[in-house]
Amino acid sequence: MINIKEAYCIALTETQKQYEGSELQSCIDIGDRYVFSVSFEGCSIKGASLIAVNRENGEIAYLSLPNDENFEMLRKGKQVDISEWTIQ
Repeated sequence: MINIKEAYCIALTETQKQYEGSELQSCIDIGDRYVFSVSFEGCSIKGASLIAVNRENGEIAYLSLPNDENFEMLRKGKQVDISEWTIQ
């Protein structure tokens, strides 16, 4: 089982491979996955997918928007405060 801090580290490592210097802006717990949005210098990156980390095994997937099913999952999810986290 992956905890939220481990999921954060996995997602941040993945996003920095794709978008050097990027950060994770927010996180939503949708039950089976933690979903992170990506930002650069405090602004969302247009066209960037949301990074989802599976809570069971740490696998990475991507959620694309706009997508009605993905919007519904995010709407039902629980916001997780990640504003003070950094990678050591």
